[in-house]
Amino acid sequence: LDEGGVGAAPSMPSPHYSTGGKGAASQSYPWPITSYFGNRTLSNGDNSFHNGVDWGIATGTPIGAPVSGTIVSTKVDNRNTYPNGPTSAGSGVYLQGDNGVKYQFWHLSSVGVKTGQRVNAGEAIGLSGNTGYSTGPHLHFGAQVSGNWQNPLSYVTSGLFEANGDSYHSE
Repeated sequence: LDEGGVGAAPSMPSPHYSTGGKGAASQSYPWPITSYFGNRTLSNGDNSFHNGVDWGIATGTPIGAPVSGTIVSTKVDNRNTYPNGPTSAGSGVYLQGDNGVKYQFWHLSSVGVKTGQRVNAGEAIGLSGNTGYSTGPHLHFGAQVSGNWQNPLSYVTSGLFEANGDSYHSE
């Protein structure tokens, strides 16, 4: 795969979960998608715009940088506030990719990078979790281009799924 990730279909080990035609392209991923990019109805009946895609994965799964780039911010907030607390994405990371895309990773159980740090594609940046406003363990993955939210399935690369756990160092 090229590091740009635009429209790139990741090469993944089994099992595969299909997008079922939703999103940028019908592709398969090693984790099931539990919520897609775009308008959705929340469990409380409210409608909202979801600025990313959620993958249901076990807490503690290493999350890799989809591309090389620089960490522009991190947040550590290990509270689980669902359903009665303030809306929060929990612990997370923003990565400015060398390809011009700004990526977000939320609900992490642990953040393994620092603001200003350079990372390579596939380098572990955190561990998946269930922090913030969350109904269960998952990774929220988002992508921005020129400040506008994009369907992140258009910017997925294998580095996201094939994190080198040996490179992970918790804050």
